[in-house]
Amino acid sequence: MKNPLFHLILFLTTYDYSTAAAVLTRGGGPPLKGNALVTSAPRFTTRGQNYRVVIGDTLVLPCEVENLGTYVLLWRRGASVLTADKMMVTRDTRFRLVDGFNLEISDVMPQDAGDYVCQIGDGGNRDQIHTVEILVPPSIRTSPASGQLTARKGGTITLECKASGNPVPSILWSRKDNSLPSGEKALEGFSITLEKVDRHQAGVYQCTANNGVGDPVTVDMQLDVLCKIHYNNL
Repeated sequence: MKNPLFHLILFLTTYDYSTAAAVLTRGGGPPLKGNALVTSAPRFTTRGQNYRVVIGDTLVLPCEVENLGTYVLLWRRGASVLTADKMMVTRDTRFRLVDGFNLEISDVMPQDAGDYVCQIGDGGNRDQIHTVEILVPPSIRTSPASGQLTARKGGTITLECKASGNPVPSILWSRKDNSLPSGEKALEGFSITLEKVDRHQAGVYQCTANNGVGDPVTVDMQLDVLCKIHYNNL
């Protein structure tokens, strides 16, 4: 009788995970190791954990099993099977098995976040689940993108600073070489609104985003105030 792994690899490209699990457990009964019957059930010696990893880093998810016998060990994510026994099923070359059945993910990306399941193909539905969160340093997008703003004297203008990252960054506004028009050194928020602007409010405003991942990011926004020029009649 052919090894169940052969059938699994054959059908993984067209069948979902539930089909793969059925192929693995077909035939039933405890596995044979040599001529001896393995009576002890396989069990995990590692535990599922939560991982927080910075984008671009390498992550290793552990999965160690005792008494595996001839059962096949699967790594999957949702309905997608990543590995079966020592075979790589996913075509993503960032994934590989290291030191046995530990799953290594290199150059992690935001889309790698989620649950990863290591499963023993013995029909017992025994899973070890690792939850992965990808941390992303802050980045800033100003409005307008040029960072150059112009306001008329006496008018109102809003300075906006949109930040992204994981966790969501906090935004701190300051003014280069001066206090904010409110008299404060810094204010928190995605935007600040200046009313009844005059030439004293012109200058460089700084937006700083920080979420504890990597270094804070600061961008400058230049505000120019247009004043009316009065001409005396000669």
